[in-house]
Amino acid sequence: MLLAPDKFKGCLSAIEVCTELRIGLLQGSSCVDVVLRPMGDGGEGTLDAALAAGFETVTVAAAGPLGQPRSARIGIRGSTALIELAEICGLTQLPDRGLRPMEATTYGVGLAIRAAIDRGFRDLVVGVGGSASTDGGMGAAIALGARILDHEGQAVRPCGDELNDVAAVDLDPMSAVLDGISLTMATDVSSPPTASSALRMYSRRRRARPRSRPANWRQDWAIGREGCRTRPAWLYPHFPELVPREASPRRFWPSAQRGSPPVPN
Repeated sequence: MLLAPDKFKGCLSAIEVCTELRIGLLQGSSCVDVVLRPMGDGGEGTLDAALAAGFETVTVAAAGPLGQPRSARIGIRGSTALIELAEICGLTQLPDRGLRPMEATTYGVGLAIRAAIDRGFRDLVVGVGGSASTDGGMGAAIALGARILDHEGQAVRPCGDELNDVAAVDLDPMSAVLDGISLTMATDVSSPPTASSALRMYSRRRRARPRSRPANWRQDWAIGREGCRTRPAWLYPHFPELVPREASPRRFWPSAQRGSPPVPN
């Protein structure tokens, strides 16, 4: 008998589910041959499932959901590194499990990606479920070198609270870091990450109050040009097939109609 469960969120990890089910089955019949294959869906437990499947683990410097320095595990096998967002800056990493969606950041994920690249890994898989943040990936992009500025040309803080202040984005430094890197996102949902439906769904789950949810974040951060409505803009340089014809793959001016200053060189 093959057991391949995912986690029971907030209760048991996939490995613990496998173990408990196996105990119950063997209590009913000791002659059952039980094979355990814990699964992951891109959220919590994805890294542990990969380790159970033969990946090894290394520790890298990262940052927690509120920006606090911390070490985090990543999985490695061959040229592949697996980074689990939930392991680094997910809901389970919040102090006292207190939800702070507008203050939390994905900055630590970018640090972990950069650490994996510095170690020589070129095939990266990033599990993006279980995030404590609603920053739209801005924190990870900044950690990878992106320059995200407000109307005064100052760097914004990498958190959801700052999304409405974004006036200009320069992706060239991040593109240089990710040059030659294969980057795959592991997720079990198909909701477009730049659509208002995703904002409504995930900000609500993270307990963001309606007035604190950034009203224009998808225009000012992720969409950029009319028509870029299905993928985060910072992925465009590395997945050119996703770029709408009217979108710039490297640099865009989401607030040009408001007379934003040019991106500093």
